[in-house]
Amino acid sequence: MNKIIKYIFILLGGAFLFVSGWIIRGLYFMEVEDYYGDLQTIYWQAKSKDIIVCPQSRQVGQLEKKGCRIYVSMEDGREQELNSWVYKTETLDSLVVYRQETKTPVSLGYNAIMNAIDKQSLKKIMVYKK
Repeated sequence: MNKIIKYIFILLGGAFLFVSGWIIRGLYFMEVEDYYGDLQTIYWQAKSKDIIVCPQSRQVGQLEKKGCRIYVSMEDGREQELNSWVYKTETLDSLVVYRQETKTPVSLGYNAIMNAIDKQSLKKIMVYKK
C-alpha cells in the first residue's frame, strides 16, 4: 500500500510539473505575441548578432536578444528596442534581416552592409513587409 501511494504522488507531481511547464511556455509565447505583434516573426527567426536593414530609411542595426526583448545596436553605439527602432519612422514598408556567413565583423554603415551583401558574406534570413 505504501508503494502505491508513493507512485501516485510521484505521478501527480510529475503531471503538475508538466502542466505548469506548458502554462509557463504558453505565457511566454503570448508575451512575445502581445509585445511584438507583426514583428514576432523577426523575434522567432532572428538571432543575436544578425543585421537588420530598413531599405527605405537606409537604417542599419545589429540585433541583440536579451530575455524576451530584441535590441538594435546602431552604428553610433546607441541601443534601441526593436519596436521603437522600427516605428520611429512612418515610412517603413519592409525590413530585411541578414546573418553573417563569415567570422569577419561587418561595419554597420549602410554602404558597408550593401557591399557585404554584394560579396555574399551576408545571408538573407527573412524579409518583413508591412
